[in-house]
Amino acid sequence: AVVSTQSTGTAEAFRQAHDERMEVLEQWESIILQMQRRDEEMEIGAEELRTLKSQIKVTENQMSEKQQFLESEQENNHEKEKVVDVAERQVAKIRLDFQDAENARIQFRDELETLKYCTERTNSDLEVR
Repeated sequence: AVVSTQSTGTAEAFRQAHDERMEVLEQWESIILQMQRRDEEMEIGAEELRTLKSQIKVTENQMSEKQQFLESEQENNHEKEKVVDVAERQVAKIRLDFQDAENARIQFRDELETLKYCTERTNSDLEVR
């Protein structure tokens, strides 16, 4: 009976040790699975990060191109504004020249009218005599 009790105690201790080992193995396997999931999540996150960095680089390149285009267009506008300023000054000068010519034409016409009147009066005076 003592041997039976000892063997029952040993068997119970063996089962308990076996159960504890099994529980430790299950925990270990669970931890390994969690680590694998986290590794996968980290890999997915790293891939998303690479994708975002790539998209950022593309966007930055596009922004740089658009900035260069903007600067080029601003420079073109500045040059066009210079041309427009020159043209506006030329138009203003031509208008002044035209106004001067128009004034000279009117003065010449008035002088011509005056001379015509004097000529007609002289003719009239000569005919009367």
